[in-house]
Amino acid sequence: MDESDGKKESEGNFVGSSTSKKYHLPDCRYALKIKQENKVYFQSAEEAKSQGYLPCKSCHP
Repeated sequence: MDESDGKKESEGNFVGSSTSKKYHLPDCRYALKIKQENKVYFQSAEEAKSQGYLPCKSCHP
């Protein structure tokens, strides 16, 4: 009876793609296209940058 459909946007303030090494705001059109198995969540932009991720040029996180 769980209707969440596996949505995990609440897991972090930013979402990254393990394949592109870019991070996004959760509602960015590119973030929404990331396959669930490739999503990486971050609490801060600094955390994403420290792990080698670059900011999205569309949503400017």
